[in-house]
Parts: sequence; C-alpha cells; structure tokens
Amino acid sequence: AKRYKAGSQRRKQRRRNARAEHEGHGALVVFIHPMEVIRCTTDTISEEIIQRVVWVLSRGGVAMLPADTLYALCANALNEKDVRHVFRIKGRPEQKPVPVGVRDHRWAEELAYVNTRQSAFLKAVWPGPVSVILESRDIVPAVVTAGSGTVALCAAAAPVVDAVLHAFGYPLTLMSANISGQESFRDVERILESFSRLKPDIVVDVGALPFSAPSTIVDLTGAHPRIARVGAAKPEDLLRTFSLITDATHAHGNHS
Repeated sequence: AKRYKAGSQRRKQRRRNARAEHEGHGALVVFIHPMEVIRCTTDTISEEIIQRVVWVLSRGGVAMLPADTLYALCANALNEKDVRHVFRIKGRPEQKPVPVGVRDHRWAEELAYVNTRQSAFLKAVWPGPVSVILESRDIVPAVVTAGSGTVALCAAAAPVVDAVLHAFGYPLTLMSANISGQESFRDVERILESFSRLKPDIVVDVGALPFSAPSTIVDLTGAHPRIARVGAAKPEDLLRTFSLITDATHAHGNHS
C-alpha cells in the first residue's frame, strides 16, 4: 500500500530526504512505519539505494530483496543475532538450516571446505539456479547450519542481491519472504500483508517476480555428488558437469 502512517517531524524529514536522494533514479521511497519500502525497477536501481540497504544491514537490520525466484529475507549470515531476527520474522524453527547467498566460489571457500573439483564445479554453474551443500567452516554460526556442520550456499543470478553482496561484503541469508509453512507470494504487497507484528526493516520492491522453479540443490559432502532437490537446473546436466571436471582433474594429475 502507498499509504503510510504520519510520524514524527524527524521521520517526515527523513522521508523528504529519501525522496530527494532518489529523485531522478526512478525510485519511490515510502515509509510504512517502522518499515522503509523503496519502489523501483531492476533497471533504475541506483547506488544510493544499494548503499541504503547496506546501511540497514550493517546495523543489524533485515532487508527484503528480489532474488532469482522469490523475494528473500536477507541479513548478515555471519551474525547470529541478525539471523535469529529473520527467524522471528518468518516464525521459522531454528532446527532448519539457512540458505546463504555468496558472490562466487571464492566466497564459498571462505565459508566452507572446498576441494579443487568442487571449486571448478562452482565456477562452472554459478551464477545460476544451483545451491550446493558443503562442509562448513567454524566462521559459519551454528544457527545457520542448524548444528549439521554443513552449509547450503548459492550464487544466484539476481542483480540486486549481488549488488548488495558486493557493497556489503558479507554473505546474506536468503530465506524466502513468507511466514514459515505458508504460501510464498511473488509481489511485495501480498508478502507484507502476510507478516504480522514483525516485518523487515527495508524492502526493495521491483514489482511482481515472474514464476521460476527453485534452485536445484546438490549435496557435495559425500564421495559423489547427490541431488538433494530437483529444481531449475537439470540434474543430469549438473552431474555430467561434475563428471567432466573429475575426469579432467584425474587427467591433469596423471600428466603432472
């Protein structure tokens, strides 16, 4: 909704400043207390908008951003308090692990144990609709792994999320923006209506997202890759890619 509750003089001034800041970038900033909604398109999103999201995240806030398939609730995945805040918004049990967004294989290697074949696989399939499960490093909080010792990572083809990751410098939670166990919507208005008392601190609204299948999840923690969930990327293509990488690695080893 474009209506918002009248607030203090300071919030009114903040609203005027925000509108002026984004003037000329095709963005509309609306305050629905205590939440900030920035309406724009993926073509008109500006560096100022990205920096505003980073400012909120750096202070422990939660951002709702357009990901590759759905809107996602994003917070600093390395800060246990921030991650728990996302759980409270979603009403999600902490026994479930949290998907984490990264930029590329180099970020993955800082969060998980990645061998040569796995690194080559990530470079081949990212960015794209592929999530991988890897053995996590100690830097990843237990609330993210749900005590499993593994972490699910993805580098989706989502320009807004990627821009925020680049500017923020920390991995982000990528939990679907819905109440746990309830339907996931693709437009911001319906999503926000579904939340009750707790809501994200800032929302980047680029309109309703087109339907897309979820990412395919590949478990790389065993001796051989295992498809944990079938999604947008074809399992046979992913397994073939990993097999080719394995063959190439062995051939290189034999000739080295």
